Amino acid sequence: MASHKSYCDDSVKVFHSALAKGLKPESLQMFLRQSDRLFDQFKATEFGLLAMLQNNRHWMVEGGVGTGKTFLALKQAEFLADQGEGNEVLFVVYNLLLAERLKRMAEKLKLERGSVTVLSWEDLLGEIIAIRGLELEIPKSPEALRTYFQEELPSYVAMAFEEGELPLKFDALVVDEAQDHDICGIEGVEMGWWSWYFNLLRNGTDAPIAIYYDKAQRSAFRGAENFDPERLREYIGGAVHLKLSKALRYTMPIYHYLKTLRADATKHLVDAIEAHDGLPTVPEVEQREVNELQVKDAVESIVSKWKEAGLCKPSDVVLIGPRKWLDNSSVGQGTTICGFEIADYDEDVRGKLSYIGAHRSKGMDFLAVILIDFAPFEGLAKGDKPDFAEAFFIGASRARQLLGVVAVGS
Repeated sequence: MASHKSYCDDSVKVFHSALAKGLKPESLQMFLRQSDRLFDQFKATEFGLLAMLQNNRHWMVEGGVGTGKTFLALKQAEFLADQGEGNEVLFVVYNLLLAERLKRMAEKLKLERGSVTVLSWEDLLGEIIAIRGLELEIPKSPEALRTYFQEELPSYVAMAFEEGELPLKFDALVVDEAQDHDICGIEGVEMGWWSWYFNLLRNGTDAPIAIYYDKAQRSAFRGAENFDPERLREYIGGAVHLKLSKALRYTMPIYHYLKTLRADATKHLVDAIEAHDGLPTVPEVEQREVNELQVKDAVESIVSKWKEAGLCKPSDVVLIGPRKWLDNSSVGQGTTICGFEIADYDEDVRGKLSYIGAHRSKGMDFLAVILIDFAPFEGLAKGDKPDFAEAFFIGASRARQLLGVVAVGS
């Protein structure tokens, strides 16, 4: 507290480490609850900005990871549903798991009028072709999947629209993760998937439209050229542009850790986030480097530490790795951590630790995250697999208050 020069490397860290040691578990739990309330207050401030812009018809909201785009998008949908005598709002999101979470959140909205329908783009296109008696028949192999989503499904959707007006109609549109919704690449469809979304609006592009995006978060393998926000803005006749720059959901240690994850594949993501001045300053990021056979024990040590400190329950923890499914991870099916079974992530699963592949976690956030099965980031940053460095950053940025990193060294 002295006003003279400090002679330790990180006086703030020393102060909080000394303070935290004396806190009882119930005190730490209160700290986490207060932190989440603080994050909610940050979001409420941004809600005020949206309220001031409600007289506009079109919105384009840009923001990096952790800036609260998804929560703002849902609030925007609530605003639009409540306008006039009530609007039917279509809320489209790319990530299937995020869509399930948002459906539950939308069901809890206390709407006085209107409605909010949340659909993943895949479910939406499935409903469109179902109207014409067709069904989604999604193949399993990666090669067949690519052909199906780029050629077969678009042809079915185009056929559905060509046969006349669809009964599936809405008054307003909100799109989250807009950077992942292709704007081109479909033969004969001027604006890619967006042409279909706009065709579902009773007033077309004259309807209220809110687009939430972060071009930096579009995966490199999907091609940056397939999403162009300026072209989209021009097509809908202009839009007010709001740029979110402050991270709203992280503790300061997580924010600082994310800023260290700089590589050619991640620098655009790192540069896009800034810290909110009021971010909580503890707990620290837990880091381990082990061989593959030691991953389970390292995870258990971190979970035990958090549990004993009263920071979270084991079932609050989500493991995130580079592989899509738990079966292919180093821990595998049938493994328990601190007496809790691990299962593939599902919104309906309770009382278990969850595992999720990094790219499936986009748009999500969790109280406690532990990265597993990635090589140390320094190696990924210098290596020839940019997708792995990007996936590492995506996984780490899903943590809201607690982050552990169990890297697998050579």
